[in-house]
Amino acid sequence: MDDREFYKLFGDEVIITTLPDRKHFRVPAAEVYDRVVEIGKSRNVYINPNTRRADLPPHLRGEDDDVETLIAFVADIDVHGPAHKETELPPDKDSAMAFLDDMKIKPTGFVNSGYGIYGYYLFEEPVSLADDDTRERAKGLLRGFGKLLISEASKRGWKLDNVYNISHMFRAPGSLNHKLDEPVPCGVLSFDGPRYTLEDFAGYYENSPSSDREPFEADPETTGSANRIMERCAFVQKLKNHPNSVTEPEWKAMCDNISLVPDGAELFHEWSALYDGYSEEETERKIQRSQKVKRPVTCLYIRENLCFDCPAGGCGVKAPVVHALLSLHEQLEILLAKKKIDGDEALDDRTLRLAGYAKVKAPALYARLKQLIKTSGVGIRDFEHAVKFTADKAIEPEFDSMQAEINLDGIDLNGAVEPAGYQISIEEGICSTSYINGVPIKVSLCHQPVVITARLENIDSGMEMMELAFMRNGKWKTLRAPRSNLFNKTSLVKYADSGLLVSSDNSEGMVRYFTDYETENGGVIPFIRSVSRIGWIGKEFYPYVTEGEIVFDGDDGEEILPALTAKGDFEVWLETAKVLRESAVSRAMLAGSFVSPMLSPLQNRIINIHFWYASGSGKTAMLKFSLSVWGNPLKLMGNFNSTAVGLERRAGTLKHLPLGLDELQVLNEKRLSSSTIVYSLGNGYGKTRGSKNGGLQEVPTWLNSIISTGEQPITNETSMDGINTRVLEVYGQPIEDMEYGRYVHQVSEDNYGFAGEKFVRYLVEKAMPVKGKLSGDYTKIRSELKKSFEMLDLGDPGAHLDNIAAITLADKYSSECLFSMSDEDAIAEALELGMTLLHNCKSLEKEDSVDRAWHFVEGWVAENKNRFDTAVSPCYGKIDKHHVFVIASVLREALEDSGFIYTKCIKGFHDREYIESFSNSEGGNNNQTQKRIQGVNTRVVCLKIDVDTEAEEFL
Repeated sequence: MDDREFYKLFGDEVIITTLPDRKHFRVPAAEVYDRVVEIGKSRNVYINPNTRRADLPPHLRGEDDDVETLIAFVADIDVHGPAHKETELPPDKDSAMAFLDDMKIKPTGFVNSGYGIYGYYLFEEPVSLADDDTRERAKGLLRGFGKLLISEASKRGWKLDNVYNISHMFRAPGSLNHKLDEPVPCGVLSFDGPRYTLEDFAGYYENSPSSDREPFEADPETTGSANRIMERCAFVQKLKNHPNSVTEPEWKAMCDNISLVPDGAELFHEWSALYDGYSEEETERKIQRSQKVKRPVTCLYIRENLCFDCPAGGCGVKAPVVHALLSLHEQLEILLAKKKIDGDEALDDRTLRLAGYAKVKAPALYARLKQLIKTSGVGIRDFEHAVKFTADKAIEPEFDSMQAEINLDGIDLNGAVEPAGYQISIEEGICSTSYINGVPIKVSLCHQPVVITARLENIDSGMEMMELAFMRNGKWKTLRAPRSNLFNKTSLVKYADSGLLVSSDNSEGMVRYFTDYETENGGVIPFIRSVSRIGWIGKEFYPYVTEGEIVFDGDDGEEILPALTAKGDFEVWLETAKVLRESAVSRAMLAGSFVSPMLSPLQNRIINIHFWYASGSGKTAMLKFSLSVWGNPLKLMGNFNSTAVGLERRAGTLKHLPLGLDELQVLNEKRLSSSTIVYSLGNGYGKTRGSKNGGLQEVPTWLNSIISTGEQPITNETSMDGINTRVLEVYGQPIEDMEYGRYVHQVSEDNYGFAGEKFVRYLVEKAMPVKGKLSGDYTKIRSELKKSFEMLDLGDPGAHLDNIAAITLADKYSSECLFSMSDEDAIAEALELGMTLLHNCKSLEKEDSVDRAWHFVEGWVAENKNRFDTAVSPCYGKIDKHHVFVIASVLREALEDSGFIYTKCIKGFHDREYIESFSNSEGGNNNQTQKRIQGVNTRVVCLKIDVDTEAEEFL
């Protein structure tokens, strides 16, 4: 296997991550290798074999919970050398590969990472992580397997990094490793080992680790030097005593603790500089991040995940940084070293708490403290009363018992109060308070205030969302998200992209905060109905006609919903519409837009109407104008250069409003065929897809009109009959004057969103309240159209009569409510439009697929007449005077190569007596018989075609 073939193991798409620019690209699997080679010339390129969820934003590489399918587990081993000077590593790549091959479960293949190796353990079949149980099990199996490798490596004196998670990124084969000045290649070494199932790793399962970080903010008055951490923590001492053996995860854990104390940044630089590969820039960047996050790695994590041999039972602290905290006795000694203090310091909480400690634990120091208090001018009696009062308060800490109403400028929270243990303000954001060594420590949970402002319940699904408000750049922003995302520490992190100051470091604390906030304020948080699509809700039509507040909570309407607004001058739009309606094609397109909200109350099927004509005929201008009925056409109009999923989601969001698709000619038939679009959109529902959190995603549904344009018909000679009956095709030029077409473009972009709301209100207030009016008007128009068409003796009006009747009715209603036409004039002009559409359809009517196939066969026989001579090779069969005997396999190949379905065609030929049928021994009929051709008995189909064997042509 070479580097290019390696990527064939992946799913349909691969996420590429580059460093140092930290960019992420979602690339089709077929293109990955070429992209990796190109990008890898100048940047470090990383990939992960496991498939991410399809709706992951393109700028994110994803975490464990974003992985949908497992392709492989991967072991990552660095080797000793110029890029890794740690001595506790395998001496070379061969040793690392031999180590993995010595394990019970051996790698399927090896990849050279440049300065180490990866062992890939491929699965026999991709493992779906559609449910949480399977995902957590997979994470636990890889976690445990990684712990085994780390443990076995330690027996050889090697220290391996603990990077065993299913979303970890690895250097991409075909790229270059730019870690040192001279880049070195990364590539496949071998891939001939066994494949596995998830259960092959069952013996290594390990539960999720305990919390690996805790919030911490040091108070300079209660926190000493980082030297205290170095003196007391064996783990941190490794940084100073064995700098070249410190792994990157260990170094980061040390920084997370050391950098939080007053002199920590300076000393961490000093100690990190002992490492041969020290980078001042990289060290400073890590320090700043640690100081911003303020969540040091815990001792438990250091023992369990970094596999450091801490003293038995630990050191009595939760994290190394706690070693820097001054004891109350030490704080008291520092205070007593002062010769004089003022009255404010004498009575501040810290001094009073230290006095309370000294009075009980160190009476001699308490006596010295009282002497110091005298220098402040505060009376000793008053001081002792204050000490007692402070001691009494400490029995029930203030931050636990008192709850203040939240007062934040610029937002009304209906009297919501701070949850117990939290303080919320514009200046400090969200803070929580806890005790360390008996001293209250105020910790910043989030540097911006975040509050819950509403609970939303989706009308269709019953699912709840939460609305958050938070301060960003001096302004209040809102964010709506599913409860399951906001109350999950992993999924919460993705909202950092929306400006929420949340990361993997504080997300767990934020989840606890949200839980406490909702519990405390459930009675005052507003409850609001919500929808994730547009259209009918009973007798309401969102967003135009609703009873009470309804908000939009969908992910796919961020562009569409704001477009459904009014702008410009309705009179300008109206005058332009009057001119355009003089053209039957333009009028039909406009009526096709108005009919969309009528389909649901009419219980009609989806109307798919396609307008085609040569370039420069005003098709796009008219489509934009038709969509301007509802809002901004630039935002509402789509095109055929889309994915099936994208079209489904757009249609599902619009629900009962028209879906406009422009420029059929840009469709890539190899990627997505026109017939697929017609069938999938015409069904009115999307595909069933699994959810990354388990179960199934909600399937989008729609019932609307689909208006498309192009320079060619959407059907062709080989289209299935179902396509022809699903698409109403209209051939004609919407706007003949190109200059006026440019004017229509401008009008629709500057004046929109008025007509749609007026039309919906007409339906709600005039048409629908009268029982039977809508269906009665439709039935009357349909009957009139059918009767008029039959009087012209043009045959059956065809499969599109129902849809044309609905469009005709929409034209009538729009004439009445927008153009102030009388009922008599409106119905007359509407019926004229309907008849024009029926004539147009009849002129474009295609033969059914069976007749098209028969005509193809006739032409094919004529074209290949010389092949029916038994003296030539290959021979297609024999010709008699009144019949053509075609070898069945040859006929099948000819039909299928031309896009026909052989079985359907033969059945149709038989029913229409285009071929002979033959009795069999069981009394039935066969469509084939045997004929001796070139000395061999062969199955043939007997075509009823008269052939003049003497002439050059035959009928």
